[in-house]
Amino acid sequence: MSRYCTQTEALALTPTFGELSSTTTPSEAQADGYVATVSQEMDLHLAAAGVDLPVSDGGALGMLASIASYGVAALLLKARFPAATGPGGDTGSAAFFEEKYQTAMQLIDGGAFSSTTTSEASTFGEGFTTTLDDDGGAVTSDPTFRRLMEF
Repeated sequence: MSRYCTQTEALALTPTFGELSSTTTPSEAQADGYVATVSQEMDLHLAAAGVDLPVSDGGALGMLASIASYGVAALLLKARFPAATGPGGDTGSAAFFEEKYQTAMQLIDGGAFSSTTTSEASTFGEGFTTTLDDDGGAVTSDPTFRRLMEF
């Protein structure tokens, strides 16, 4: 099974979340489980859409890391803030990241993702654009959230 993101990448989406440890809610071990769960779910969707696993294309992996980070961030926020209102509620940050993750899963299910077409500039559904930078790494652009942006 692939792991498409790390805890650190997911936590970067929620800068006020803080560090994880064995005594936080969620714990570091639980967050690692979220990464595994989201990655496994993504593998199931990719395989069902006919994508060869494991994905090895750098551009594809960059897009998948962003998508996985959305899913893991949603789970982290929901675990930390389980109330129906606030960051973990229906209109909070958890819902925002869950919606982005589920939209990406629907695009994968609909065949919008091909691991063989991402080595050049490609698109991943409406609003997601990925190109390769000078070093060959994926640069993903999303109109709602800019990755690596400091707040």
